[in-house]
Amino acid sequence: MQFAALALFAAGTGAQIKAQQNAGKAAQIEYKQRAQQEVDAGRDREIDRRRRLMSALSSQNAEAGALGIDTSGSRTALALTDARMASRDSLTDRAMTNRRATMLISAGREARNQANLQSGATLLDSVSTGYQAFGK
Repeated sequence: MQFAALALFAAGTGAQIKAQQNAGKAAQIEYKQRAQQEVDAGRDREIDRRRRLMSALSSQNAEAGALGIDTSGSRTALALTDARMASRDSLTDRAMTNRRATMLISAGREARNQANLQSGATLLDSVSTGYQAFGK
């Protein structure tokens, strides 16, 4: 009878440890997916930014052409300023996107490590409880 109780206790402990490890793996996968979504969103922002820049530059050129204005000089300087600003915005967004993605991946690793630590603590607690209950 005592052997059956010990076997059930060990099986329950094993199942609890496995569940904690699986939860850690699932959290890591979720964080990794969120990081990929962040990278994808950054790519979409970059595409949108470039479209808006091209649209603005095209509008400026079309307006200048319709008015018969030479597109060199101040209009060209304005276009270059717009392009530089867009480039700075792009670099900043890319850096922030990569930082957020890296932080999410790190959080996923940390979640998995925490789950592994919890499963180790569960094992030690179960051994202690088992010894107290069955070791005497």
